[in-house]
Amino acid sequence: MNLNLLRIFVQVAETSNITEASKALFISQPAVSKAIKNLEASLRIQLFIRDKHKGLLLTEAGREILVLARQMKAIENSIYQIAGRENRLLGGKIKVGSFPAATTNLLSIPDRLAMYTLSYFEHPFLLFSSFLDSIIR
Repeated sequence: MNLNLLRIFVQVAETSNITEASKALFISQPAVSKAIKNLEASLRIQLFIRDKHKGLLLTEAGREILVLARQMKAIENSIYQIAGRENRLLGGKIKVGSFPAATTNLLSIPDRLAMYTLSYFEHPFLLFSSFLDSIIR
């Protein structure tokens, strides 16, 4: 199963329009049309009913496959998130330099800082307060 064809299928299903889907995907309209035809051919089913007034309408099978394609897309994203975390692509420290008046405002929202710390404990948050010339260095 070609995940790229499924990505295109999901976009076409969500827009009900090949031209709009092609713009959203940044690929040509003929490429989107061909991808849908290839997916339909490989599955040996019709995914869309083409209607001049309503655009593209999903068939019953198309609606069922859309649900599964969205799940596959979510699973693919999860796989890349895990790989990114393991490769430390999302790691590191967050350093924020601030002048004293702004630091006071940042520290006045402890709930937000606490929520950040709990949610992203693997990304330490360091706050430096000084005057502009010191922060730039």
